[in-house]
Amino acid sequence: MLSRAYPPGAGGVATHVSYLAEALCTLTKTRVDATRVCRVEVVTAGELHRRSSAAASHPIGPKGTRPFLVVHRMPAEKSHFASAGEVPFEQPVKYLLDNWHKIRPDLIHAHDFEALHIGLMLKIAFNKPLIFTVHRTPKEPDPSLRQRDPKSCFFALIQRSGLIDMVVAPSEAYKQHVLDEGFEIDRVTRIYHGIPVRKVAAMRSRPSVLARFGLNSSDEVVLCPTRLDPHKAPDVFIRAAAILKQKMTGRRLAFVIAGSGSGTYRKSLQVQATEQGVADVVRLGASDGKDLLPEEMPTLYRRARVCVLPSRREGFGQVLLEAAAFRVPVIGANTGGIPEIIKSFETGLLFTRDEPEDLANLLGRLLDDETLARMLADNAVQQVSRRFDADTMAREYLRLYQRVAGIHL
Repeated sequence: MLSRAYPPGAGGVATHVSYLAEALCTLTKTRVDATRVCRVEVVTAGELHRRSSAAASHPIGPKGTRPFLVVHRMPAEKSHFASAGEVPFEQPVKYLLDNWHKIRPDLIHAHDFEALHIGLMLKIAFNKPLIFTVHRTPKEPDPSLRQRDPKSCFFALIQRSGLIDMVVAPSEAYKQHVLDEGFEIDRVTRIYHGIPVRKVAAMRSRPSVLARFGLNSSDEVVLCPTRLDPHKAPDVFIRAAAILKQKMTGRRLAFVIAGSGSGTYRKSLQVQATEQGVADVVRLGASDGKDLLPEEMPTLYRRARVCVLPSRREGFGQVLLEAAAFRVPVIGANTGGIPEIIKSFETGLLFTRDEPEDLANLLGRLLDDETLARMLADNAVQQVSRRFDADTMAREYLRLYQRVAGIHL
């Protein structure tokens, strides 16, 4: 697997790849009918706090046995697979060319665009099947977009190249978007993201996280577990906070946006929060400006009364699954893949995209109606365990690997 990030790196791609890699290894190790096991080798960027100048591999598993999972990390200063020369992503490509005979993969699985650059070169070099899981947030349909947006241009390029054996979309909505881009229907499939529900729910809390957000024990936390990015619509979240603050006087509400973002956009959100009178109750990321690590998010989920995903565009919404694992009721914008997770008034609530009044009304209802909140949370965790579990995801990928690579596990 190729991925720009892997834990302890933060972000949805990093956690998805780790959930999938670990589930694949566990799945075939525990199957008594497996003729082969699924060995996963992940190539990713290095840990930023470790300043190493050389690539390093990290076997995961008992000593003295051949590991089922190995993580290869590129040098930290080359994080996000930065180019080392004239050829983009030269260093990780050279590393894989040199170590191909040791890794001996049956197929290449690239996650998102940085990794796909590398996967395409390996496909040319070794003619192994190439699977691409797309994670970028889909944009509104626009025939001229590829003339203005580099990612859209690159997406069109790979579609025309015919080098990808299968594109995996995380939702039916995203699958349709990929088909609209011109990919052949027999080269596109949908596999929902999944999470290891029990493992996630068992992760311990870290009180220091609360201090980084200035949260007190009496605060009623409304959590927005996204980064500060316009398409994630934190401005809609802030406007809903202003409406709710006026309606629910006397309540100690804290509106927490968990992720970080660019300085310019963050400053514009700070101005908005000040102008709308909610600077005292809105938290725009941690006070130190750093992203939360995956193991730090459970602290916020456990403190949240409600979890909100207000995105203008969203391919799936993995954070909704994580919130459900902690039995936190969820509200999401009615856009992209979110309605495939949330069935309104059954497993959560849906609001009209870009409508802060609608969001504020639903938030107020959940904060005031504990019976409804509990019912939605209970239904959501049952759904995640049934439809969006990591093992379910791994089984679907395993079937895809076997079909594309012509192997039996």
